[in-house]
Amino acid sequence: MRDGQRANQARDVALIEQYRAGDLTAVETLLGLYKPLVLSRADAYFLPGADREDLIQEGMLGLFAAVQKYELSRGSFAAFADMSVRSHMLDAVKAANRQKNEPLNRSVSLDDENAAFEPAAPGNDAVRHEQLDAFRQFMHNKLSPLEQRVARLYLAGYSYADIARETGKERKSIDNAMSRIRRKLKAR
Repeated sequence: MRDGQRANQARDVALIEQYRAGDLTAVETLLGLYKPLVLSRADAYFLPGADREDLIQEGMLGLFAAVQKYELSRGSFAAFADMSVRSHMLDAVKAANRQKNEPLNRSVSLDDENAAFEPAAPGNDAVRHEQLDAFRQFMHNKLSPLEQRVARLYLAGYSYADIARETGKERKSIDNAMSRIRRKLKAR
């Protein structure tokens, strides 16, 4: 590992430790630092029936899951984050390409997507903090208790099957809850 990579790894580990100790600004900083990775990975994929922002959202969920699951004593966080981002994006592409989604894959949206949530540029902590507060308000005000729980578990890196076990619901109910969450996110 080169000196620059060692320094970045040390910075990442320190931020993850701060976040796990309760410092939410640490995770915001880390997400901001790795957003360019998410943006570059989004350029490599096509999500039928959706736009690039949906793919970026999946990548950011993968990045957050990487922060949650990363074991501090093992390997490079950057490599782990890249793998998690790509995995979430690929899962979204595979799900969109399933035959059961064919009517959605051929549809064209008539809605203006410009009102979608746009994460702040790295370095703008005040805006990121406001957006995080807005997202928390959105979850509290717009999502049902089940949807809130599903969203939290999903962001923590749980699979749909794991979420179903944790909530005592069928996997299809979890899939439906995630669809409602995404639809509500787009509508806000």
